[in-house]
Amino acid sequence: MRLLDTDLGPFEVFHFQGHEVTGDGFVGALQIAAGRKLKVGRLPWFVLSVMAPFNETIRELVEMKYLWDRPVLLDNTRLVAKVGAEPRTSLAVALRVALIGMRSLPADRLAVAA
Repeated sequence: MRLLDTDLGPFEVFHFQGHEVTGDGFVGALQIAAGRKLKVGRLPWFVLSVMAPFNETIRELVEMKYLWDRPVLLDNTRLVAKVGAEPRTSLAVALRVALIGMRSLPADRLAVAA
């Protein structure tokens, strides 16, 4: 809400930095949010890369693999300059609230032991 209370131009863009997390870190946070160990499988990336030239969807999936291996952060410099420190919610808490909102976890499981 702090951003809405400022003088905004018609087409300004502001980014939240987000969480510096890889795919494995995301799975770890999801397990904390769920409150249990999750069964996690691995994609056969080599097989997918062999199939990629023949299937557009698989080709695009292989192209996006870097998002699993490296964290990607947005530049929040403009947001911080406009409103001050960016509000932060831990990834596990955000995932827990999302899972409750999707009715994948009961609402009484809101607390996260992280």
